[in-house]
Amino acid sequence: SDCGACPPACPDGSCNGGETCTTCVSDCGACCGNGICAGGETCASCATDCGACCGNGICAGGETCSTCPSDCGACIVCGDASCQSSGGEDCQTCTGDCGVCTGCQAKQTPGCPGCSCESEVCGLDPFCCTDQWDSICVSECQSSSTGCGTSSCGNESCSGGETCSTCPADCGACAGCGDAICDGGETCTTCASDCGACPPTCGDGACNGAETCTTCAGDCGACPPACGDGACNGAETCTTCAGDCGACPPACGDGACNGTETCSSCPADCDPCPACGNGNCQASLGETCANCPADCPCPACGNGTCSGGESCATCAADCGACPAVCGDGSCNGTEACGTCPTDCGLCNCGDGLCSAALLETCSSCSSDCGPCSASCGDGVCSGPENSFNCGADCSSFLSCGDGICIGWFGENRLTCPQDCGSPCGNGACDIILGETSASCPEDCP
Repeated sequence: SDCGACPPACPDGSCNGGETCTTCVSDCGACCGNGICAGGETCASCATDCGACCGNGICAGGETCSTCPSDCGACIVCGDASCQSSGGEDCQTCTGDCGVCTGCQAKQTPGCPGCSCESEVCGLDPFCCTDQWDSICVSECQSSSTGCGTSSCGNESCSGGETCSTCPADCGACAGCGDAICDGGETCTTCASDCGACPPTCGDGACNGAETCTTCAGDCGACPPACGDGACNGAETCTTCAGDCGACPPACGDGACNGTETCSSCPADCDPCPACGNGNCQASLGETCANCPADCPCPACGNGTCSGGESCATCAADCGACPAVCGDGSCNGTEACGTCPTDCGLCNCGDGLCSAALLETCSSCSSDCGPCSASCGDGVCSGPENSFNCGADCSSFLSCGDGICIGWFGENRLTCPQDCGSPCGNGACDIILGETSASCPEDCP
């Protein structure tokens, strides 16, 4: 009373507002076959509901004079004593109704069998015997040497090309529809009384025989929506008919964690989210002592157990003191200036002599060897650089070429002149070190 009547909606229990059996089956019921001739149904599209078309005064929907004479009129039949030219009857096709051809009658068919002028006219005008014996052919016959008339019809002998159509007096009357014989071009369409009713055909306005909505929609009406027909219609959805409507998009609750679903937005499909602070260290969900110490406490230095990444460097209390290592910046253990000048210094630094044999370099003893000019990181292990003070350039630990002549490691002027200097040139021909007059003529002339 205040808001007015609601607009029609499917389904509201009432077939209204433009609803049909096609758009709203729940309100309007199924289409053809429901006993109601409605929703655009006709006798042609749904004879089951609307009845047969024949008798409605309209010759349509495949009706003919044979199948529905009440709408289409009686069929033209040769022998009914009426020469119906509109139906194609003439003196040649139906002598019984139109009489014998004399040559002076225009007709729609070619030639004039039995006419005395036929051969003369067709010799002059072939059109008359190949296409149609028209009014021009009639004039030519009248002007011929024989004139109009028949040549031999009436002599009680069916000969000379005479037929039942051209000379029934000699050849007898032609068979016609109604003689109980299906012949002379008669068919189920032109003469059902002789040839029987035509079998059901699509387009005759009646859904019969083996016709269905699939094979003949014109007679049986369109098929209702069905899954698999390639169209997503009716009550079909992606759930009930994925073949027509396509697969459903991801939805929370479908058992698969996909699309934009996460453990937060859809716990029903996705694994539960990590819950730091629940007292359970969930390593499978990525919890560690670093990101969730509340659940995964990190090992503590001083607990008497060397674990969790602890080492002698990070936790000597649990892992013990690290062993002495030359190059760690501390002169301890068995290290001395002779075994580890890097940590303990050079033994003779300050005596004014830069001794490579004693591991003196510009870096370890600039007072004896002068300032360094090389730069660590230039890719060349030179000058004071060695594997201790410049690992970038001198990556090999205790190796020839690291800039340190280490005697206890086996290096000398012969085995490693790069670190210990070449023996050639010191004025002494040292045969033990391999000097010869060829290799060092200045020492061994």
